[in-house]
Amino acid sequence: MGLFSESLNSFDDLFSHQLEDLYDAELQLTEALPKMADAASAGDLRNAFNTHLMETRDQVKFSRMIAFGTALALIRNAVSEDLRRTGLGKNKVIAVVVRLLESALIRVGNDQYAEENESFGLTTMRNRHVRIDGTNLMFRYRGKSGQEHVVEMTDRRLANIVKQCRELPGYNLFEYQDVEGNVCRVCSDDVNRYIHEVAGKEFSAKDFRTWAGTVLAVRELSAAGAAPNATAEKKAVVEAVRNVAAKLGNRPAVTRKYYIHPAILDAYGDGSLFTTLQHGLEQHAAYSGLGLSPEEYAVMVIVARYQENLALELRKAS
Repeated sequence: MGLFSESLNSFDDLFSHQLEDLYDAELQLTEALPKMADAASAGDLRNAFNTHLMETRDQVKFSRMIAFGTALALIRNAVSEDLRRTGLGKNKVIAVVVRLLESALIRVGNDQYAEENESFGLTTMRNRHVRIDGTNLMFRYRGKSGQEHVVEMTDRRLANIVKQCRELPGYNLFEYQDVEGNVCRVCSDDVNRYIHEVAGKEFSAKDFRTWAGTVLAVRELSAAGAAPNATAEKKAVVEAVRNVAAKLGNRPAVTRKYYIHPAILDAYGDGSLFTTLQHGLEQHAAYSGLGLSPEEYAVMVIVARYQENLALELRKAS
């Protein structure tokens, strides 16, 4: 069995055939539901529309996941190329931030949060938030909701570039030098613009966390192994969600609802997660050029099937 059904020949087909109708319908709903809620005379009906709106917005985020997976190779290749540039130009420093979004799972940062709450992300970090020891990086900072984070990683190239950034004048960590030699700070808009220009679609830094949460869930559940009964399955899922939440720096309930696609938990329960992972390992040569790991392959396949079923149900209901 291959990655694609008989009617699908590429990852572009996955997006256009399995997601396009559903995604468009969901976007239309997110535009229509607020108007319907405002027009509703009964409080219960208004609340129902608002609840539906929140659920639909969550689904829209997950519907983007396959499209984001197809764009990952483009993003990763561009980042690798920019990291090899000489000097300390804008794209090179943005590439560091994007690499850290994916590998360190640190949020991109928000100026308002930094000013009002003293909570930080990559683009709002100060020099004091990082310690560099040779090839090792340790980020220690206060994040969203006041949580204290310590993130450690080893990467010779990143450590060298971050060290150069820290040595620039000023207290902001991620800064670059423009063509005139001026020191400029990288902001979240710069990062999102870079991702958009490279991937060619309306992706943002937030997509990395949704993708990472789901991929991490696959790894955790794979390591847990098949559950012999419902009790063991529930225990394994709870533990996996807890571990993913710890890596993302979120609460388990938030992680399960917003960062782990429900199709992954369903696949663990019916055992298809393991057969899909095994097929990914066997067919690695066929898709490795796309820059996907076996776990990412599993996410693409499982989520595509789930979204295709939703699209079929939507067509039947319409």
